[in-house]
Amino acid sequence: YQRRVRGVIFDPVVYFFDSVGLCEQDHRKTLCPETMSSPPSSWQKFDEDPKPENKNLWGEVVEFLGPQRDHYRQYFFGLIFDLVGLLVVVILILTLLEGEEIADAWYMPLLGIVASTISMATPAGGGIVYFPVLTLLKTSTEKAIAFSLASQFVGSGIFGTVNWMRKSWSSIVLWLAGLVSVVGSGASVISTLYFPQDQKFAPRLTFSIFSLFLAIYIIYGLKKGELSNQSGQVPFASKSVLLLSITSFIGGLLVGYISVGIDTIFFFIVCSVYQMDSRVATVNSVLIIGWTSFVPFMIRLLKDDTVPLNLWLMNIVGVVFGARIGPIINKKVGRRRMLIFFVILLLLEVIRTFIELFIIPLANHEDILQ
Repeated sequence: YQRRVRGVIFDPVVYFFDSVGLCEQDHRKTLCPETMSSPPSSWQKFDEDPKPENKNLWGEVVEFLGPQRDHYRQYFFGLIFDLVGLLVVVILILTLLEGEEIADAWYMPLLGIVASTISMATPAGGGIVYFPVLTLLKTSTEKAIAFSLASQFVGSGIFGTVNWMRKSWSSIVLWLAGLVSVVGSGASVISTLYFPQDQKFAPRLTFSIFSLFLAIYIIYGLKKGELSNQSGQVPFASKSVLLLSITSFIGGLLVGYISVGIDTIFFFIVCSVYQMDSRVATVNSVLIIGWTSFVPFMIRLLKDDTVPLNLWLMNIVGVVFGARIGPIINKKVGRRRMLIFFVILLLLEVIRTFIELFIIPLANHEDILQ
């Protein structure tokens, strides 16, 4: 390839010099700097006749791709995985849902794209978007929580895991994500089975308090701007395991009760206590919320049947596309702007919940705790 390129570039120039008599000596010495007594060694290959090589088309392709072939192989594997998953979901939609159910959930693919985009730029799962949007659309609290768990399991637990294993396997701390997920899953069973969830007051108030905490933490991180410069690691020691087990238990209770919590608590602990890189912490928090959502999701699906099937399946379509579009949107908009936009949404949700749970009932002389 070098011989061909140099021949195309230099041969016409040399021919012109020879034709007008400006080149009385070897033309390649003329084109070289005066300090050079002979042409560069790389040009010696230019003088040699190319040796015929017997290569088939596939050999040419492999040689051309060179070191990039692993990158392309991973890319096409991820693309095929997403397409197969999308095909399965489309078959389920056409098989299990009626036309009216599909029409009622027309907006869910758009919501899936938004949730995927925001979850890629923040240390929070998709439930931080799904729960307030569904309650705003008059979906019951139980169904909103069940939907968030189901979507997080598929989006983060399946597609997110495959995506990060393909893109950044070195960022996954397997023992850390496994420990937090196992402890959190056990705690989520307790909150799913024994915490009352047929009321709208307690879950929504808990979610708003958590959202306010998350908004304050993000504002602090934006102001300090130190998380991305950290490079610490969590040591595999008894103190670390104990601290992570306690915080994971609390986070698991929140996941079973309001569908979010363990990923943000994990992110806060590893970044503030152990100074872990925020990008590595984000990758592991995505896996943790996906894996932890599986157990409470199955309990609600088999025991209570509170998972809105039409909303869930239609949302998965948006999640698959959001996994592809989200990084592009984040890159164009900028992570800082995305975080500011996310904080505004969180604060608006806190204000809305406060008005609906306290101001309106007091104005109508209703019981606040109903």
